[in-house]
Amino acid sequence: LWQMFSGALVVAFALLCHLSCRVSSYDGGTTTGNTSTSNNAEKKLDTVSSPLSTPSAPSDWAPQIARGDMLFSADIPRVFNMPNIGNGFLACQIGPSCTGPVGGSGECGLGDGASSQTNPQEADLNLNNKSVNDRRTQEEMVTDGQSHLGGLFMAGVFNGIHNVTVSHRARLPNVLNVQVTLPNDTVSTKSTIERNGAALDLRRAVFLNRTTVTLPNCSVTVEQRFYVHQVHRSLMVHELVFNTTATATATATATASATASSMFTGPATASASALQVPIVSDEARYCAVGLQHFEAEWVSPDFQFDILLNDTENDMVVVSGTTLIAEIPNVTNTTTIGIAYQPLPNTVVLDATNDTLFVLRNFLVGHSSLELMSLDPAEAAKEELLKIIRTYGNDSSSTLFQEHADAWSNIWRSGIQVAGNLTVASAINSSLYYIYSAVRPDWPLGLSPGGLATNSYDGRSFWDCETWMLPAVNLLRPDLGSSLLKYRFDRLPAAQEWAAMWGYKGAMYPWTTTLSGADCDGGTNGHREQHITGDIVNAVQLHWHATGNTSLLQQAWPMLYSACQFWASRAQVTTWSASNYTVTNVTGPDERSGIVDGDAYTAAIMASSLRFCADAANVLHKSATIPSHWLDIASSPFLPTSSGLDNLPTNVSVHLQFRDWPKQGKQIQQSSVALLQYPLQWAMPTEIALADLRYYENLTIANGFFTGDSIYSIAWLALGNRTAAD
Repeated sequence: LWQMFSGALVVAFALLCHLSCRVSSYDGGTTTGNTSTSNNAEKKLDTVSSPLSTPSAPSDWAPQIARGDMLFSADIPRVFNMPNIGNGFLACQIGPSCTGPVGGSGECGLGDGASSQTNPQEADLNLNNKSVNDRRTQEEMVTDGQSHLGGLFMAGVFNGIHNVTVSHRARLPNVLNVQVTLPNDTVSTKSTIERNGAALDLRRAVFLNRTTVTLPNCSVTVEQRFYVHQVHRSLMVHELVFNTTATATATATATASATASSMFTGPATASASALQVPIVSDEARYCAVGLQHFEAEWVSPDFQFDILLNDTENDMVVVSGTTLIAEIPNVTNTTTIGIAYQPLPNTVVLDATNDTLFVLRNFLVGHSSLELMSLDPAEAAKEELLKIIRTYGNDSSSTLFQEHADAWSNIWRSGIQVAGNLTVASAINSSLYYIYSAVRPDWPLGLSPGGLATNSYDGRSFWDCETWMLPAVNLLRPDLGSSLLKYRFDRLPAAQEWAAMWGYKGAMYPWTTTLSGADCDGGTNGHREQHITGDIVNAVQLHWHATGNTSLLQQAWPMLYSACQFWASRAQVTTWSASNYTVTNVTGPDERSGIVDGDAYTAAIMASSLRFCADAANVLHKSATIPSHWLDIASSPFLPTSSGLDNLPTNVSVHLQFRDWPKQGKQIQQSSVALLQYPLQWAMPTEIALADLRYYENLTIANGFFTGDSIYSIAWLALGNRTAAD
């Protein structure tokens, strides 16, 4: 097991790629533990890492960058490389938003040179594991918000009919998403703006953006600090730290001053109105800085908004919003949200006569009707915002941030350290950060590829969560593993209804789900990727072996038993399965192969599920409930081998990916057969394990799924072949 795990660390960037691929153009990473990498691995990683670091990073950030604790970019990246902040309840991307077809060649495309695809539908396939265009037109995508990047999201808040317009994360405007600019009325040719760099502090989960504005009478260095509070889950905090160097000779007195101090400590604080000093006769006294609002209006394709309060005197806006379309019309309700926040000004005017340091701190609080509250979400948000302002509004000691930083320090107590390869460390740690910032123990609403801060994959949960993301948190943050599993436990009734709809017993989980647990695939094959039910059972098995948590195993039992009922009703012996049990008319992990009979991975995970149900029953003293034929199925899955295929690397037989696997082979996106070795760790002779990897690796397309690529590296490491793994 350790050999498997240590191998996984080396290629963790690929295992967790759905979260990390957007940030691989940054640099960062460290935690605890130890592994190493080779030069070959580093070169392979460099091909997916754009500007890792630049020599222009501010000097006070350099130690954190060198330690791998901070990801740096010369400016805020666009599109899929935009940094995210979140806490599993609220999350957002930072930077300019865009609209248009996701994955195409326009503003919301994959970015400069990020994809060599010329066919937009092919690009969609690489991005989403299935083409969005197969189920919706681009016009429909724009309508339901799938094509928007940037924005603010709340966990569990979705819009759209589950499998028609496809339920997707409901996008809120991120009204605190700003960037420092020159003032609007600036006409002097002596006025300049310099981007000093943007950074994501992984250790403390805070986004930093530093800019220097030079005007005729002053120079201002502005540091933007933006984080979603880890303790106060409904709170976002935005700070602007203004460090003014006077160049004017006016005689006026500064309105406030303080000595420069370390990050998040000491400087004077002020509200937006306090810094909105009007420029009057003595213009030399004032130094103005502009703020560009990326999203200032309450407009979204997913909500109907009502501005309940716009109190300019006390700097507070309260907004109520309701999603437009229920996930299951006439069955489930739409969701209501409430947002209360302090708006940021368009211009901040400072004293230009003295060197000063100011902090402009603004708060945003969000709640939804999914929470068990006595108050309406908007009223709850308003009350909490007022409490936050009273408690922390003039917090010169930065108690609020310290609470947040301490919570993240506790999160990072367990982790991974990579010595000598900052690229690999960056990929691993950014991947872990993006998982940690997208899920929390007290809000078990699943985890989608792309995390909470994006609408990637519409925010849906499917096998990526259980197979590729949960294993890491099982070992490092088992409380998050429990949260991810609880999402599935809570949606057992929907899985049972889905099984009954297709004529099966027990529970068959839909391929993709959002809030209700109903099928959200939106196509015609979502019910065929049935291995998802086994993937969930396997995730419970991993969690049990990692934690020994009998209490959670007891919670899992109704789901486990129902899933195994499904597999027992699904298994069949056919005329071609040689008295072994198989499944027909399914789509395996290699979606490129379409609907097949006898998919190897599906048969193996069916057998593994039934075997674990018997093991769990024994632990829970429920063995009498296990029918004997469940163990018959578990012991005899249809996993044929053949030595008669073309282009075999050796004379040793290999497993067939499915029953009618062609003699000449075919290109695949990922191998159902390689998946037998990881994650299933299926017992087989070493010579067959080696032959399987050599044969199917040659057939896997270069730009297939990243998860498929990582399988080979992990499996080769388990077999002791480091060269092949690299």
